Amino acid sequence: MERSTNLTALCDQLAARGPRRPVARSAPTPLFGIIAAATDEEAKSLAEHYLAGTDREAIANQTATADGDKGGTIGTLLGSERPMTPPVDFPDDTTPALVQGACFMGAALVGSYDRIAHYLNELETRLGDRLGVILTFPDFPAGCHRVAEQVLPRVQAAAPAESH
Repeated sequence: MERSTNLTALCDQLAARGPRRPVARSAPTPLFGIIAAATDEEAKSLAEHYLAGTDREAIANQTATADGDKGGTIGTLLGSERPMTPPVDFPDDTTPALVQGACFMGAALVGSYDRIAHYLNELETRLGDRLGVILTFPDFPAGCHRVAEQVLPRVQAAAPAESH
């Protein structure tokens, strides 16, 4: 229980740091689910655990709603092409698995702390000050702690020093 009571303090601490640099107003803001663990295999196992627990009836109801709203928001976001058993595969030695479908409403990045940090650094390198990222987690308190304690220090350590 102590972890969840510290979550507010942790979020306040992260917010006090502020962004490393201002984000441009027209910045794309991707939403990524993050499933990170010490190793790729642990992260993959966790993602597969979430997938195995997918409420298929709830997904079928969402799909039916989306099919009836082809031009609307839910139809656009969910559509009927939603795999129920998406693979959790790593495309190469550094890129996280990108899992979409079943219980993941958006794209979920799956991988070790190092793999996730490397990917976020690559995004920043490619997009620079146009990058804004919203992160979410299947288990929000634990995910926040993992990213704050294990991923962000790796992201910050790899970031080039800012010039003033």
